[in-house]
Amino acid sequence: MKKIALLILAAVALCSCSKDETDTAVPADGQYIADAMDLVVCVVLEKGKCTYFAPFIYGKVVGSWNNVSTSGEYPNYVYRVEDLTITADFESPTAFTAILNGGLNTGDFNSGDLSTGGALSYFENTIIQFKLDNRTLDANGDGILDEMQPDLFQ
Repeated sequence: MKKIALLILAAVALCSCSKDETDTAVPADGQYIADAMDLVVCVVLEKGKCTYFAPFIYGKVVGSWNNVSTSGEYPNYVYRVEDLTITADFESPTAFTAILNGGLNTGDFNSGDLSTGGALSYFENTIIQFKLDNRTLDANGDGILDEMQPDLFQ
């Protein structure tokens, strides 16, 4: 009888064990930055959901979005901003590869500023690497990357 009781107790103990932490992993919360030469992209993630998206093209911010649609689950997410789809594949909780497809309204039709590609920035199978990076990109809030203005921060 004691053997049966021990067997039942052992079975209950095995069934109550939690899953390995990697099974329930999610990306680390924080700011992720991708730096692809003329394109720097900042996204903020909270529990896998994208809560902020801001691309810098040629060192200038071309817009920022807070209402980013998120679908999927770790390690594969899809983020949508306007007509832009960002397909993310996490290699670890602090880094992911993304494929950008689609367009974003990034300029003012009336400004005449074509340095950001006019009023629409379009991406076709653009692959970029994101890493968790909480550094400040634009400390003075002027819309220009700090690295483009080294004289301001000496």
